[in-house]
Amino acid sequence: MSELPFDLQHGADENDDAPPETRKSNRRMTGVIALLILGFLAATIFMLYRSLDTGRRITRVEALPVDALAQYPEFAEETKSENQEIKARLSALEQSLALAEGRLDQTEESASTLKTAVDQNRAHMDDLDKRLRMLADALAAQQKSASDLQRKLAQTHAQSPKPAARSNLQLYSVRSFGHVPAVRLTAQTGEISPLLRAGDAWNGWQFLRLDGRKAFFTANGREQVLVL
Repeated sequence: MSELPFDLQHGADENDDAPPETRKSNRRMTGVIALLILGFLAATIFMLYRSLDTGRRITRVEALPVDALAQYPEFAEETKSENQEIKARLSALEQSLALAEGRLDQTEESASTLKTAVDQNRAHMDDLDKRLRMLADALAAQQKSASDLQRKLAQTHAQSPKPAARSNLQLYSVRSFGHVPAVRLTAQTGEISPLLRAGDAWNGWQFLRLDGRKAFFTANGREQVLVL
């Protein structure tokens, strides 16, 4: 089978960037056009052969005497009919070829439009990728700043002195809820603490346990005992 014309090959090369479905459709259209062109050439050759054969037959008839020609009216009609048939087939093939060329032009135009759209999308994606990288860099910088700030706050908190526990507290009341002891403290100012259970703290005093009317606390790094 002969190779495709140069313009069809060139059109196929331009569609390499098209999606698979578009390339498949373009190859199918190119194959149909190639078959139409081959069919047109074969039909043309066949009709030329028929024309030459008919011409040879007409030449032989013309060489006959005039009286002999009068005996072949059906030959003249047959020749005329064959010529008309050849013309009709040639006209149909020309129309098919023109239609195929029109579709090829439309395919090339669609491929060009698609290539333009792909190029535009590629440029848009490159721009989005650039913006994403910029956002990622900015986020990383913010996270680093937040981490540095948290570290500085932790250092400041660790270095800041803790307030000393107040030493002028007294045991105000002792309660017991089942097996859970609880106490209240009072300050010289008359302020009364909320109900404290084991582990609760108020004004630097952390309640530990209760032994009868004695309450044990932790204050200023030492264990303190208050008696009701």
